[in-house]
Amino acid sequence: MYHLSFFPLHDSGFTGLRLVNCGHQQCLSAYETKQSLRPFYSLHLVLSGSGFFRTREKEWRLEAGDGFLIFPHELVSYQAASASPWSYAFLSFSGTDAAQLAALAHLTPENPVFYKSGHEFKNQIRNFLKSAEEGASPLPLHILLLQSFSALARPSPSAVSEYLETALHYLHQNYAYPLEIGAIARQTGIDRTYLFRLFKQETGLSPQLYLRNYRLEKARELLLASPLTLDEIASSTGLGSAAQLSKAFKSQYGCAPGSRRQKK
Repeated sequence: MYHLSFFPLHDSGFTGLRLVNCGHQQCLSAYETKQSLRPFYSLHLVLSGSGFFRTREKEWRLEAGDGFLIFPHELVSYQAASASPWSYAFLSFSGTDAAQLAALAHLTPENPVFYKSGHEFKNQIRNFLKSAEEGASPLPLHILLLQSFSALARPSPSAVSEYLETALHYLHQNYAYPLEIGAIARQTGIDRTYLFRLFKQETGLSPQLYLRNYRLEKARELLLASPLTLDEIASSTGLGSAAQLSKAFKSQYGCAPGSRRQKK
């Protein structure tokens, strides 16, 4: 059902970070790792194919370049997709400084996945596995582990651009409907936390505030270019009612929507 290469790592010289094991696995079918917990962290990078990672009653679909971090004492399971069973690399570690590595990559037990990792990160993982297989000493392996997480904390510009473009396209097409930020994240293929971080990084606004501003701008355009009533404009832009539109409009533009129409 799968081919596994596994390398236990004997690392008694460090306490802040202790290497546990590493390897890679090629699944030949929809092989599932049953729900279980581990006493250490385990970073997984999908090399090819696709599969599913589950924890805390959530499920994520992951493809090549995506990955996940298993946190200590968290019940998790993961499964290769039947149509394209995945292969993945993994490296496991523990220690008092391990949580800081997870924080560096903005990974948490609630949001333990990452998407479209850059070439630098993939190369660091490959170098780690190659060095471990060749019997490298703990020091260079520790350096590679730190470099891997440093690279993971910097998503590739192309991935950021693609995610933002997808999220904005979905938002711009559906702003008139009741729209949850979780829905935008799902359509984009990332989790809410990463979507929030992406919007703040690229637009300076949270997704919620960006959506609110976009709706108000569309409402302003309709006020100036159409004979629609305030209720109709509110309904057409996802702003609810005329009262909600008026309150948000005054907060944003410093005047009531009716006065803006009179100045047309």
